[in-house]
Amino acid sequence: MNFYDEQSMTTRELFEKFFPGREDVIRLLMEPITYANGSTLEDPAISYGIVFSNFMSKGVFTFEGGTDKLIGLMEKELEKSGVDICIKADVTRIDCQGGKVRGVEVNGRMIRTRAVMSNANLNATIFNLVGEKYFDRGL
Repeated sequence: MNFYDEQSMTTRELFEKFFPGREDVIRLLMEPITYANGSTLEDPAISYGIVFSNFMSKGVFTFEGGTDKLIGLMEKELEKSGVDICIKADVTRIDCQGGKVRGVEVNGRMIRTRAVMSNANLNATIFNLVGEKYFDRGL
């Protein structure tokens, strides 16, 4: 990939072009990149290429046991700390007011809370779930 190449292809389209129908290969290639910076299959392919090439030039560590084991360990740790977890839940909005989180809309129901941990990538969390207006550009 070249930074100056045409930029409209998504990572999903890139994988489908070279590995059609190979979800196992896609997962293998996405796991370390998703861990590193929250990349998704809908991000521009060039951003995947840049991060992947940086990883490969210096070596990469992938969590032993894979994503499922890591998520399970995270779930246990969070529950031990008294955190309520919603899995397979459609979060449509994080409600903020006065610079603070007030709740999260999950499966059409507002759940009041003072803190939310998002597993969406940073752009999706800021621009789709919270809203850019709630972030101070001066920080």
